[in-house]
Amino acid sequence: MISTLNRHRRTLSWPCLVAAIAFAQVACDDKRVSPTMPTEPGGGNGGGAASVVISNVPTQALDFGDSVKLRADLKSPDGTSRDCTAEATWTASDPTAVDLVSGTLTVIGGSGPVTVKATCSGASGTATIPIDIRAHIMCVIGLWAVAYIMEATTTWPQETRASTY
Repeated sequence: MISTLNRHRRTLSWPCLVAAIAFAQVACDDKRVSPTMPTEPGGGNGGGAASVVISNVPTQALDFGDSVKLRADLKSPDGTSRDCTAEATWTASDPTAVDLVSGTLTVIGGSGPVTVKATCSGASGTATIPIDIRAHIMCVIGLWAVAYIMEATTTWPQETRASTY
């Protein structure tokens, strides 16, 4: 009787395992971001004043642990520009969602857009970074399901061996 139950348990668990692996694969798909065109300068600099343009802003939402190296260019009123990424003061609208150091933004939690601001030589610019960690949470759930089903399909109840002694 027990061996019949084990055979049915194994037969029913393998389709579940395949489904859980497929779910984990889709949820854990690596969605790297691609750089976009620079954002418009912001920060209320006025008409002819210098401005900061932030580039390498991702188009797709970043997930937990993803990093992107942003670039800040200081544009002067005469049209010249220079890279001020290293010297810029970087701030984020939600410091609990991202870690922002010298233009390198790393997602540490939260969801929704985060506005980053770079300030160089008194001028500033902003960019909006899309963040969505729901895919990461679904990935963890999918991997947990795979582990749980693997455990269920490989751990069989111990049969009583009294008859063999």
